[in-house]
Amino acid sequence: MIKIKSLMLVTIHLFAILAACFFYIEDGLAQPLKKNPHWNYNNSHYKSEKFSSLDSIKPTNLTDLKPAWIFKSGFVTETRNTVQSSPVFTGTSLVTVSLDGNLIAINPATGVEKWRIKLAKPVGRRGIVFKKLDRPTLFVPTRKGVFAINELTGTVDKSIGNNGVFGTELSLFPPVITKNNVIVAHNWTGIKSYDLETGEKKWDTSIKSGNITPRIWAGYSFDKNSGLLFIVTSNPGGLIGVKRKFVKDYSSSLVAVNSKNGDIVWSFQEVVHDLWDLEMVGSPIIADIKLNGKIRKAVFSFSKTGNVIALDRLTGKSIYPDSYKNVAVPKSDVPGENASPTQKLFTTPEPISSIIFNPEKDLQNIIGKRREYILFKMRNAKTGFFIPPSLNNDIVLFGLHGGAEWPGGALDKVNNQLIVPSNRDPWILRLFYTDNIFSYINSKLEKFNLTDSNSKAPASHKERLSQGEKCSSCHSPKARWNHEGELSNAEMSLGEYIYSKLPFFSGSDLYINKCASCHGIARQGFYENEFFGDGYAPSLVGITLTKRKKSIRSLKEFFYNHKYTTTKIELNQKSLNEIRDYFVALDKFLNRWDLLSAQGRWQLLLDQDDLPAVAPPWGELTAINLDSGKINWKKPIGERKFFDGKEIVKGDINFGGVLVTASGLVFATGTPDEMVRAFNSTSGEELWSHKLPAAGSAPPMTFFFSGCQYVVVNATGGRFVGYGVRSDATVAFKLADCGKEK
Repeated sequence: MIKIKSLMLVTIHLFAILAACFFYIEDGLAQPLKKNPHWNYNNSHYKSEKFSSLDSIKPTNLTDLKPAWIFKSGFVTETRNTVQSSPVFTGTSLVTVSLDGNLIAINPATGVEKWRIKLAKPVGRRGIVFKKLDRPTLFVPTRKGVFAINELTGTVDKSIGNNGVFGTELSLFPPVITKNNVIVAHNWTGIKSYDLETGEKKWDTSIKSGNITPRIWAGYSFDKNSGLLFIVTSNPGGLIGVKRKFVKDYSSSLVAVNSKNGDIVWSFQEVVHDLWDLEMVGSPIIADIKLNGKIRKAVFSFSKTGNVIALDRLTGKSIYPDSYKNVAVPKSDVPGENASPTQKLFTTPEPISSIIFNPEKDLQNIIGKRREYILFKMRNAKTGFFIPPSLNNDIVLFGLHGGAEWPGGALDKVNNQLIVPSNRDPWILRLFYTDNIFSYINSKLEKFNLTDSNSKAPASHKERLSQGEKCSSCHSPKARWNHEGELSNAEMSLGEYIYSKLPFFSGSDLYINKCASCHGIARQGFYENEFFGDGYAPSLVGITLTKRKKSIRSLKEFFYNHKYTTTKIELNQKSLNEIRDYFVALDKFLNRWDLLSAQGRWQLLLDQDDLPAVAPPWGELTAINLDSGKINWKKPIGERKFFDGKEIVKGDINFGGVLVTASGLVFATGTPDEMVRAFNSTSGEELWSHKLPAAGSAPPMTFFFSGCQYVVVNATGGRFVGYGVRSDATVAFKLADCGKEK
């Protein structure tokens, strides 16, 4: 009798496991996983699950998963842009985009191009959507509105909208189509609904508050049952918020909008008065989950902070009890800055990462010259929980590249968990003064296109950057000198040259001879961005008005702060005093006449080998249990070889995204090693990998066609330092023997 009972229990348990593989909870009811062969939206569908019920490709046959075809668009950008949109499958075509503004239809079985159409780039920056209306139609966001494209012919369908167009402004996301409406999330101007037939605007919802206009750049989802749209918004802009005017704003928030009339139903702000460039990212995931015996209509959103925000999608309230608490944070010492006195500390769901950089923990096992170099770069830095940026010191934290990044996460319906890729590379935030006279000169030159408004580098720095070289802290200051040992006019920017002719600002000879080649004629400094590295020569404007003046107080301090400058500086105390006196006089003048402005820059914190200045892993995949909110597993993703391949780091930065399938697989990409990988969704074990032409640049997608399941990756490379080649490739994989008669 006991044996029979035991056998019955085992049988019931096995049946429950099998049932979980074929059923999921939706609207409180157990529903079979439908074998949907299509992928009509960049995140699978409007719920943004990035989950496919297809299961032909399994853990047991991954060894037979091979490239089926590689499509090349014919355009590789010279900039740092990448294709960040997953293709869509219409049933007859795979449709993708290129960086030169083309929408392209591909034969799904062969990878051969069927048609292409040129639109106003960026085209489908974060995706496109396919709908079967009276005729099969692709809705494509562009710089000049959303275009309706006939899926069969690749031409603009002028029979709908305003001659086939909805709106005239930049949109990065595919629109939501509801009955006779096309709802578009515009990058700068909010959300607008247009009539499908006429293109006439029906409603217009701005998310501007006071002078704060957050962008809609990272995520957009739609719940058909409730009729609610869910958007995530950017930070309010910049590391200084002195000029922001608001009562309540929608920056760094998840916002629910009524799709029928555009009313904002609720909003949830994660970071209040953001001064760190931390914001919510990725399209929110809409799911019904069972908690404590009750079905909760949930929406999940992700953040650069590493938090996962789990809210009731009808009310905007947390679905987990006591999911966060408000914690007091330090005050800002920037004049006029009204930093929030508290920020939210989340505990449930368990955060996938933290913004706090802890030198003792995060530099563990980093020793010798590498540790010495990192600590030197952090010599003026503070670390902690939401410490405001300061003119007197730097701030080091995680989060500007994630936690989660723009691809967001995926819903694993089989295991009732979220799968979220994340980054863990540190950043250093710096505030500094700028000279308004020098800024005014450059602004006028920009009007006539006579200067590069995006670069603060001296001319020689810009030249090296254009050649793809690493330009760290004044590697070659001699590049700004002519053969007679004088600063050459040709090596100055035009703005510097004009500034140098102003009587009071011409500079002391000592400063020009000893310092200007790195710090600039106007003391403006140089800050290399994350696309190239972390080169840094600080702005010296207003330095005598801050605590940073100690760096020019004595020769000992001066030479310590120039410890890693590659060219030896000849200077005595008398000369240093003369330079300091010049700074004091100039700073007093600028301050007296209100000619100083505070600005901020964020930079990657790298070591001397351009590696993230923290112990690995630098990137991970995390599975979050939706029953408990706890982490099921966390695994490194990607690897990086350095020091001539003698050392390997497990876990690297990643900007590709993930796909989950019903067969228990997680496909992930976006690492600098240019691999696409498959993981076991239950354990996180890596099961398979394949080299791509370049790093995957968008989440993988999957579809079923002519007897085969395909997994497709756009592999156009990475944007940031640490990545290698860029490409124009779309790569499709399938099982070697699929579609063949047996």
